[in-house]
Amino acid sequence: MSPARALQADSGFVIGRSHQDTAKPCQDYALAGHGGALAWALVSDGCSTGGLTDIGARLWVHAARQVLTAATALPDDLGRLHEQVQAHARPLLQPFAAEDAYATLGLVVGDGERARAALWGDGLVAALSTSGELQCWEVHYALNAPRYPAYDAACDAVAAHLARWQQLVRDSEVCIQHLRCDAAGRVLDQHTGRRAAATHPGLWLAWDDLAPLQALLVCTDGVASTPGRTALDSVRELLQVRNPNGQFLRRRLGALARSWRRNPGQAQAPVDDLGAAALWWSDRP
Repeated sequence: MSPARALQADSGFVIGRSHQDTAKPCQDYALAGHGGALAWALVSDGCSTGGLTDIGARLWVHAARQVLTAATALPDDLGRLHEQVQAHARPLLQPFAAEDAYATLGLVVGDGERARAALWGDGLVAALSTSGELQCWEVHYALNAPRYPAYDAACDAVAAHLARWQQLVRDSEVCIQHLRCDAAGRVLDQHTGRRAAATHPGLWLAWDDLAPLQALLVCTDGVASTPGRTALDSVRELLQVRNPNGQFLRRRLGALARSWRRNPGQAQAPVDDLGAAALWWSDRP
């Protein structure tokens, strides 16, 4: 049996140019940490047309943090995990208006043997192998109408908005694009799946063999908002980590932010807010 590898978790978020230009708060949030045997990394993206969704994004992340830090085993069922997050979110959201809670939620979580990823709403999950192969799952809802976790909360105010949302997406769909690339960046495989948006329960990915896995990254949809760069380009930039210890992703985001300021014509900042969180496996003890 191969020795267990060290597992690091980190996160970071930056405000997008569109929010800076309009004096809006950053509505993305990210958090990472360890709880018991699990390491977890979380992101959330508040709806720009909602209410105080910068607060809502934080509350959803902290609800998921409560679930994962209290867990005694890795989650193995998306529906059950969704119910647990909902149960922890309701008391946190109670003092706020329904519109304040409209935010996505994404997570990656792992232990010494397995890993999982979940995404409710739009965003991206990426898996980097030890060989340099990179896989990305990008989720996009048509009509800019993702199914926020708040729509499943037991709240009368949410029910009225959910009815309007269901009307909006009755002929809409969610698109999940899967890309697999080699270490040189060549696309090896590409697949796009579509399904009815109103019935999509969320993205759920599982890894039961961690041997080939180097890192798992989860991002808000701001990862696809940089002019001249695809989401895959931005993911590669985020994963150019030299030292996967401590605040490795925050350092990486900070370095990118400094390059955006120094070279605004060459390295443009994302238009939308960007939240990113990652797990990184290392052979170091």
